[in-house]
Amino acid sequence: MTSVPKASKAETPAALSLLDDALPVGIARCDESGTVLTANAALLAMVGRPVDEMVGQPATSLLDRRRRAHADSIHQEAMITGETTAEEWRVRRPDGAYVDLLVTGRAVDEREGGGRLRLLSFADVTTLRDRQRGAEAERARFESYFMHAPENIFIARVGENDSIILEAHNPASEQATGLPNDVIAGKSPEDVLPPDVAERAMAQYRVVLATGKPLDSVDEFTFEGHRRVWHTILVPIRDRDGQITHIQGRSRDVTEDVRFRRKLKDVEDLLESIYQVADVGISVVDKDLRLVTTNQAYARFIHETPENLIGRSVLDLIPDEARHSVIEWHRQVMAGITVRDMELEGINPKGEPIIYSLSSNRFIDGGSRPFAVTVLSDITHLKQLERDLSEREERLRLVADNMPALIGLLDREEKILFANQQFRDWLGLTGQELTGRPIAEILPPGGEAILRAPLQRVRSGRETTFQQTYRHPRGDDRNLRLSLIPRSRHDGYDGFYIFAFDMTAISRTQAELISAKERAETANQSKSQFLANMSHELRTPLNAIIGFSELMADEAFGPLGSDTYRAYIGDILGSGRHLLNLINEILDLSKIEAGQFDLLEEEFDLATATAEALALVRVRARRGEVALSPEIGTDAPRLRADPRAFKQMLLNLLSNAIKFTPPGGRVTLTSRLNGNDALTVAVNDTGIGIPPHRLEEIGLPFVQLDNVMTRRHEGTGIGLSITKALIELHGGSLEVSNRRGGGTIAALNFPPERVVRALRD
Repeated sequence: MTSVPKASKAETPAALSLLDDALPVGIARCDESGTVLTANAALLAMVGRPVDEMVGQPATSLLDRRRRAHADSIHQEAMITGETTAEEWRVRRPDGAYVDLLVTGRAVDEREGGGRLRLLSFADVTTLRDRQRGAEAERARFESYFMHAPENIFIARVGENDSIILEAHNPASEQATGLPNDVIAGKSPEDVLPPDVAERAMAQYRVVLATGKPLDSVDEFTFEGHRRVWHTILVPIRDRDGQITHIQGRSRDVTEDVRFRRKLKDVEDLLESIYQVADVGISVVDKDLRLVTTNQAYARFIHETPENLIGRSVLDLIPDEARHSVIEWHRQVMAGITVRDMELEGINPKGEPIIYSLSSNRFIDGGSRPFAVTVLSDITHLKQLERDLSEREERLRLVADNMPALIGLLDREEKILFANQQFRDWLGLTGQELTGRPIAEILPPGGEAILRAPLQRVRSGRETTFQQTYRHPRGDDRNLRLSLIPRSRHDGYDGFYIFAFDMTAISRTQAELISAKERAETANQSKSQFLANMSHELRTPLNAIIGFSELMADEAFGPLGSDTYRAYIGDILGSGRHLLNLINEILDLSKIEAGQFDLLEEEFDLATATAEALALVRVRARRGEVALSPEIGTDAPRLRADPRAFKQMLLNLLSNAIKFTPPGGRVTLTSRLNGNDALTVAVNDTGIGIPPHRLEEIGLPFVQLDNVMTRRHEGTGIGLSITKALIELHGGSLEVSNRRGGGTIAALNFPPERVVRALRD
């Protein structure tokens, strides 16, 4: 230890004072009795006293009397033993504020004279102690809340690998879960809670750990057999390093609250829905005739929106001539008088007359403010209906009088209530002579017996129609078709309507049409026979032309000598074959129309038959740059049909599809079994399609869908006619429609009995 030269008695206090004032802690030197000899600036600032109030006074004078004796005894003992002491003083400053000081004392030898001093150091721990006292108070409040809170409170510790360990929960939580603290302490939620509750709880804990933020959620759980709704709040608790060490949770059973809010919301939604969708206008008006709220119908009546109406005066929205009535209405309602069905007339914004029916009642809110609740109905159409009723009745009477039928209305006693002009003219009676008379009195002789059975049926509520010949009052026989239609009300049968049509001329015309049809069929058969004969006559020379052309094309008897001749022979041969195909088609159509085409039916494999048809058109498709896509698998069913007719139908559809599909297009052949076991074989193309207004012409003989002057495709237009006739001979149908996106679908529909059942099943 370095020796320090001793200072003189005059220099020592000053030097020590300078040294003490440089220290940040309070320093006081006391003699053996505890009287303060020196006090540095830091101590004087802490206790708020000047130096003359400190020096010469016992250091313990800073304390109140109750604590001063204890501090003095510690000082005396320390002076004897020489031990270092530490104690905490609570000192009241002259300004009334309290400071907490940590006082450390030790005995030291005086440098001069051999006496002993006690050195006291003071550290201001007021802030620390305030925090501690605040924390203790907060802890006390939390413990009180924890023990007495009505909601569930629980604390969980975060263990290794973010595991959750329950530490404690309050009495409310114990009661709600039925689990005492000693059961849950140190356990995971998965160990003590039901599986679905534990799963949801762990998911919530994981969210808090992942986000580091509090979690507020509402969940439904099944607990002890009951479905309950819980509101849960989880709050992370961190240590000084910012690590989450604990998670505090609060939960409350809000099942009844949720149910109440849902019911209240349902009622509010229902009322709002009724309010907004009602056909009548609803509004609330204050005492100054200003609109507080309106529904959509009210705003629609005056061609506005509810938003633009709020706060506006009703008087600004009505015609001037209606203002006096509205003001009087409002005065009565504000006086507590209920107004019902008050009618207002005016002009709407379109300049059209309008009539409203208004009903109002007074409503007083919780602040004792009166309002008028008004229901406004547009009855313009009802008034118009009243005015139109007589006109409509007259128009209906006029229509009935000019209909080519006898029309009458009879009551339940079969008395005539109404008879139109035709009815009256047919009987030769006036309306006054007919009205109120029983129908039996106006029937011709024998008519009552004829009507007896129909009347019995109509009285039982059944409509009846029949045809009968009656003797007209003028003396000739008339063929009438009568319909009796029962008329009923809520209490049952109330009479009937009678409609009678004079069928005499129609029957005569039908007989003439039948005769004309028979003559036309005879002529059509003659035409078909003529076409068949002509086809046979044409085929003989045409076969010769084709045969000789083939010999010349093959140069069977030597070279032709010129390429031009070969080209001509090729044209002759192609034209001859094309003409022969046309003649064969005409001959087939003639046979079908004459009923002479017999089906040679047998069972055959659908996949094989379609493959053969595709092979025959493949060259033509390749020449036209059209792709063929067969989509018929080997598992397709067998078919009972005429194989030649089936192939001809399929070739016609495929040829048409290829013909009308531009280069780069595609023709697809498909088959499918429908729900009723019927079979559909379809040809889909991406071609030019068919104009919708021409679809109904599909299947008519010799009809081509492109214009004669502009068409680009050869043919007579009978291919589809033959196809339609052949599929109908098989009991099926041909359907042609346009594809979405372009192209045509031509489908052959075979009935279920054409599908071989053994393989179909």
